[in-house]
Amino acid sequence: MSETTRCFLAFDLENNEILRKLVNVQKLIFKTGANLKIIKQQNLHLTLRFLGNITTDLIEKVSTKMQKIDFNPFSIELKGIGVFPNLYSPRVIWVGITEGTKKMNKIFDQIEVQLRQLAFKPDYKGFSPHLTLARVKYGKNNDQLTTFIKNHVEYNIGAINLNCIKLKKSELTPTGPIYATIKKFYSKDEV
Repeated sequence: MSETTRCFLAFDLENNEILRKLVNVQKLIFKTGANLKIIKQQNLHLTLRFLGNITTDLIEKVSTKMQKIDFNPFSIELKGIGVFPNLYSPRVIWVGITEGTKKMNKIFDQIEVQLRQLAFKPDYKGFSPHLTLARVKYGKNNDQLTTFIKNHVEYNIGAINLNCIKLKKSELTPTGPIYATIKKFYSKDEV
């Protein structure tokens, strides 16, 4: 049986000011007293597509297909704090993306076309551009968390430029996942 690697495609956040603002928001969320698993700063990213556990051969094929993704550098606006699936039973706390979602959706659509050629099943969740800040473990202090979310639905983190999609691997450990970049795919203006 072939060895597999847990992989995903994402944009990393390579802007220290934005990262600092996101960490500050995480600290405020933590102060609500809700039982949370905060995403570590080095793991904050914008997931484009989770690939699952794939073989080394398939990683190479994905890398080849990713070279066909055509995009220019673009900017997104990180704004608004929300939850999945809803305020009454939050599981994921996220920052929304206002500006730049159409470009992210176009990139996602291109990726889906390429992955289907490799027999990947369609992403059943669809694509909802967001940045995960924390995961809610269970309902402790949900009232405080709900109040915080309601008071920050328009919270503006700021803009960030994106120009490089990364194929990343995720090693699950007892202290949380460790991510490493396998390959980078730059926008056509960055080559």
